[in-house]
Amino acid sequence: MPLDKWPCVPDTFSSVLPGDLPFFLQTGATHALGRAVSIIDPYEGRRFDAIERFDSYERFCRCLRGGYRDQLVSTNWDAKCTECDMLVAEHLCAHSHEFQNALMPVTRYRCYMGLEEVATTISVGGLSVMVVSGQFRPSEGLSDVNTAISCLGVRSPQQYEVSQAMWESICRFNFPNELWMGAVVKEEEQIHLLCYAEELQMVAEGFEAELVQEAQRIEEIAQNYYDMAKGEVEARIMREISAAVSEATACKAENLWDSVSDALDVLMRELNVEYVAFFSGRAERDTVLTLKASAGSLPRVSEGASFPHFNWRKAGIRTQDERDTPTQVRDWTSVSLGDHELIDLGFRGGANPFPLSACLIPVRLPGGPFAALVIGPQLAGVNLVDYESFVMTACRDLATRVLTLQLAQILEQDRSDWENSSRLTGHRVRASIQSMQSQLNTVRAVQTGEPGFIAADRDTAEKDLQIAFQDLREISYAAESSVPGAFDVKIARRESVPLGDIVWDAVEAQRDLADENGIEIEVSEGISKLPPVYVNPTLMRFAFINLINNGLKYSYPRQKDRKRILRVQPPHRPFDPDEVGVEIVNFGLGIKQADRTRIFEWGVRLAKGASTFREVYGKGIGLWEVKHIIEGHGGRVSVSSVHHSREPVTDQNITQCITVFTVLLLADMRPHTVEGGRHAN
Repeated sequence: MPLDKWPCVPDTFSSVLPGDLPFFLQTGATHALGRAVSIIDPYEGRRFDAIERFDSYERFCRCLRGGYRDQLVSTNWDAKCTECDMLVAEHLCAHSHEFQNALMPVTRYRCYMGLEEVATTISVGGLSVMVVSGQFRPSEGLSDVNTAISCLGVRSPQQYEVSQAMWESICRFNFPNELWMGAVVKEEEQIHLLCYAEELQMVAEGFEAELVQEAQRIEEIAQNYYDMAKGEVEARIMREISAAVSEATACKAENLWDSVSDALDVLMRELNVEYVAFFSGRAERDTVLTLKASAGSLPRVSEGASFPHFNWRKAGIRTQDERDTPTQVRDWTSVSLGDHELIDLGFRGGANPFPLSACLIPVRLPGGPFAALVIGPQLAGVNLVDYESFVMTACRDLATRVLTLQLAQILEQDRSDWENSSRLTGHRVRASIQSMQSQLNTVRAVQTGEPGFIAADRDTAEKDLQIAFQDLREISYAAESSVPGAFDVKIARRESVPLGDIVWDAVEAQRDLADENGIEIEVSEGISKLPPVYVNPTLMRFAFINLINNGLKYSYPRQKDRKRILRVQPPHRPFDPDEVGVEIVNFGLGIKQADRTRIFEWGVRLAKGASTFREVYGKGIGLWEVKHIIEGHGGRVSVSSVHHSREPVTDQNITQCITVFTVLLLADMRPHTVEGGRHAN
């Protein structure tokens, strides 16, 4: 792999050190030790020796290997000696980890001629090479050397002919018979070799430590060159990521995530991974993160299913929030790439779509928003965990920049929301007064003895009056607060409340309006069994009151022969297992496919175009508020609408339709909560 491409894993030693630098390092070590030193790279099949290498050799080796002044053997055995060195280097480099924890990281062995050698390995960017020096007399004497000389050109030594140390080296490094079978050596040539063998010296005391010191010096220099090359590549990647995100900065809000996908594509290409996926929430405090942008080919999910969301809390990551539990033991800054349990826990309670080779990096800004970046398998087979420092740096830099852009959007939306707060407050006050008026009418009817009213109706009305009064009081406190957005969904006080209780309160608040319009509100038994949610009860009640009120206003016109119904029920279609949902179903004005997003925008009233509902009062605020509240709690709201014949909604059939608003919220499944509420049987 070239050093100009991440992760900068060197293929050869010469790819790290430019030009003749490897030879200079080898020559320096040779002069420092006063003995021949070689650097051997088995992956390139190359040994680094200076041009005058024979000058530092023992005369025995110069004679055998063809030294230009001592070539007394007719056959040049230098190639055989090099083959022997390569076999040793291949073995030692493949087992270089054995040197790392050794007190003295060297090994002694016998070459094929019986000489004692001393070797160690160094590692540069994950590439191991051998540093070796030798040509020593064995401590047992010259018996093995004499045997090897006698075998040259004839056969390989037999076990009974050599020492145990010699035989162990032959077996350990798998020396082939061909090493000794170059050519027949004449008798007078053998005599020269035997004579020069007598000059060999044994390994001097302290030589091993000196060799290790020189090897470490070579390793340090080579590592510095490698770090410089790798640093240049990583700096280039960071510049390209910065440039890609900078382009996203100039984009309009609606195009942000398309531009983020382009930035993710840069990261994917530079890290050479299969895919990159970016998950974040809708608001600052959301810890349930949905897929916002991606690059590459993500793992497939079931047909028709949405891509799973990542739940920061279920993954056990601390959020510095009052809802944190003892099980949330991880700090996002200490999460490692190898923490695959994080992915399994965070995606749909264990339904993780990503393979084990994928890595997840959680990121957050102080106080939010939250994000998670998933990067897929490295296409070159590199283990990303081995390069965790840079991968974390690059991914967190990109994610932090994107979260900053997202936060800017959120703050801009907050500014727009603040500008609309006065109208919104009026809308809430009007809803509360409307509810109070209905309840007062009920109390008056009971007191005057109107037919159809009993004392129990007064008790219910008084309870609903108290709820409406409390709503007005909270609105008043928020309006008088010196803190901007004091009643804002992002910072409003939350508590664990059975969702069924909230829905029932909203239904009761709209019961009189339903009766006045001749509409029956049917509430499914499943509503009372809904689990708790962690929300602001007042705001959530506003949301459901608005949905029910909207359904009542746009139901079929009153007709003598038609029963008018508005249904409140749990969703029939499947959704995420950690979500709880409610559907509001009304029969009347439909919503065309093209308008199902616009209906939630501020000030949009589609009913003005339908003559049947033209006189229905509204400011186009209610459904915007519903979306604002639901999404501010990390939930989702959607709408579907069809003609009662199941045909698509058109201008011709728009007043005879079935419309379903679906609200999905995260269930609060903490151990101290219980399912159901005061309306449960």
